[in-house]
Amino acid sequence: MFVVIVDNLDNDLFSVEELSHRLFMSPSNLNRKVQRLFGFSTLKLVRDLRLQQASELLNIKDKSVNEAAEGAGFYDAAHLSRYFKETFGCSPNDYREINVAFSYIDKLKEESMKQIDK
Repeated sequence: MFVVIVDNLDNDLFSVEELSHRLFMSPSNLNRKVQRLFGFSTLKLVRDLRLQQASELLNIKDKSVNEAAEGAGFYDAAHLSRYFKETFGCSPNDYREINVAFSYIDKLKEESMKQIDK
């Protein structure tokens, strides 16, 4: 199931119905199984995997929010932003800025450790 979802993350037309069709089961049966396994709906599972993909794309410096949205299968940047803020508590741009700051801090820590080891 995860392979099918991951292989189609960038396709904004990929739906729960399409997933269930590829897994040879009805959407309601698939949703019951996902609900039993994970405690949430198939739609949320697909959306959360898309959000994870978008967050990884946002860590690529030259990717815009529009490109991250497209690469993660969201209809547009506004659609991504809505769910991103709901899930992560900040906008995609704020998320990127926070990660850049943390990356810089991590780099400084590495450099400090190298100096200490000398």
